[in-house]
Amino acid sequence: MRRKYVCLASTCRRETEIEIEVPLNGTTEKLSNPNCTCGSKMKIFYSKPFLLKLSKGEVIRRFR
Repeated sequence: MRRKYVCLASTCRRETEIEIEVPLNGTTEKLSNPNCTCGSKMKIFYSKPFLLKLSKGEVIRRFR
């Protein structure tokens, strides 16, 4: 799973994508946020969700 992180430092604001391996044994260990190269913490980049508007014909085709 790939996640995009952004640096919390106002002077840096570096963005990076990190590949995260999720364990298969079912344990849900809390993953800590990575540190940026400048030394401050990073957080997951928020991207606003969007909705796709479908026409009536598309809705009928998708739910058959």
